[in-house]
Amino acid sequence: MNQKERSHKWTIPISISDDVLMKTFVVTGMTCANCVRHVTEAVETVSGVNSVSVDLDAGTAQIQGDPDSVAVIAAIVAAGYQATE
Repeated sequence: MNQKERSHKWTIPISISDDVLMKTFVVTGMTCANCVRHVTEAVETVSGVNSVSVDLDAGTAQIQGDPDSVAVIAAIVAAGYQATE
């Protein structure tokens, strides 16, 4: 299986409301499913995150909720990756 055929997405719902905002961050440095797990776990610790879906192939983290963007980026950087909103 080549790199394009693999798709690793993890979605972990915490709580969802009808008026939840969606924020997308570009995450660089991820190369495998373990990286996806690290980013997911880091973002889950940020206050205001209701759920997170990290897509390895797209290099993104989609977050439902209203977390502070600086805190999300800091959590991703602390996990060893780079991120921008």
